[in-house]
Amino acid sequence: MDLPQPHTNLWFLDGSVVLKTESYLFRVHKSILARESTVFNDMFAFPVKGEHAVESSDDLDEYEGLPLVPLIGDDETAVVHLLTMIYKPNYSLVRKPLLKLPCAVGLFKLSNKYHFSAIEEAFQTELKIAFPSTRAAFGQAESSDIRYSMFLHGNLLPLLPMIEDASLAKSCPSLFYSCSQYSIHDIVAANLPPKTMEVLLCGREAIKERIHRILSERVELYHIGMSCCERSMLAQCRSAACFAEFNTISQSQMETVSSSGGEFFTLKAIDEVQTSITLCNPCKKEIQSQMDRFRDQIWVALPEIFKLTVLTN
Repeated sequence: MDLPQPHTNLWFLDGSVVLKTESYLFRVHKSILARESTVFNDMFAFPVKGEHAVESSDDLDEYEGLPLVPLIGDDETAVVHLLTMIYKPNYSLVRKPLLKLPCAVGLFKLSNKYHFSAIEEAFQTELKIAFPSTRAAFGQAESSDIRYSMFLHGNLLPLLPMIEDASLAKSCPSLFYSCSQYSIHDIVAANLPPKTMEVLLCGREAIKERIHRILSERVELYHIGMSCCERSMLAQCRSAACFAEFNTISQSQMETVSSSGGEFFTLKAIDEVQTSITLCNPCKKEIQSQMDRFRDQIWVALPEIFKLTVLTN
């Protein structure tokens, strides 16, 4: 195995501590790490050995006479990004939202593990944008764009246990919804903690059950929506719509990863109001209003569906 080598851009000759990952050594400054991280501050300042989780700087291994801190199990790509953010705040690769970075999950884990407060706060702000508390905000372009980047980089499912560890699950029910849109195979393959996987899979089925139950109870959806039809009595939307087609389309929900952006709970067939005829505008508008009320019912129930109060206790 090759020994870790000094990192080209994060090796400062006047550095006072060396951080070690599998491939790299980073010679950086105790004062800067201590300023940004409460864990490193305690590590460098704590005077004696004892029962505490961190060692003092006197207890650490050395590299060329400097304290050596192994970052065991940490994503070294995330380590590079984190250190670069500290030393170069205007670094181009970290100007974008942190959640859009390929190493977002590793960076989130690092910031919480070592309590880099400024980065933790930045993540919490972005989480509120990507997984907001209102359905209207969930459908906004900024929110959808972040989720789509996370979907492309495969960061949605791995983020779940990180959110739980940081005690943020209760404030992110729409993250659970987004993850529930993956296939059962993908969820099982994600190697989530058993309790998280159970809650996610049960929530996934609960959402599908509610969708089908509400649709079956509201088979008259089109009739209700078409009460304002502006056509003549001989050619009203209500009497001409093909209910058998509508019912078949609505019950065969397409399983799409709506976490990749767009409206909450996407039923393409219903949203486009597909029938055997072209509906008049008032009827189409009223049916879409019915669907908005339908979505609101599911949205409000998300914390209950995913048992978030249980997870965060």
